[in-house]
Amino acid sequence: MGFLSQANALEMGCHDDKDTDLTRVISCYREDLAAMPMDYHYEGDDMQADVRVKKYRMISQSWSPGGLVQPAQWQHSIDMALLNK
Repeated sequence: MGFLSQANALEMGCHDDKDTDLTRVISCYREDLAAMPMDYHYEGDDMQADVRVKKYRMISQSWSPGGLVQPAQWQHSIDMALLNK
């Protein structure tokens, strides 16, 4: 998982170590996540009757402190069902 540059973080006022405001931890975390590009790729379509299913694979985060958590990358299958007109 990437992190915001130090310049962007300071502009948001969320990561200034001198004046840490713990009441903004959750909102700052959400702002950081929203600023990061999504990590996903398209896996193809599947046709089922009147529905087209678009399939994606997404990595929501990479997290393994000290290599203790496996798998470190949290992957998800996303299926979007679209009605054919």
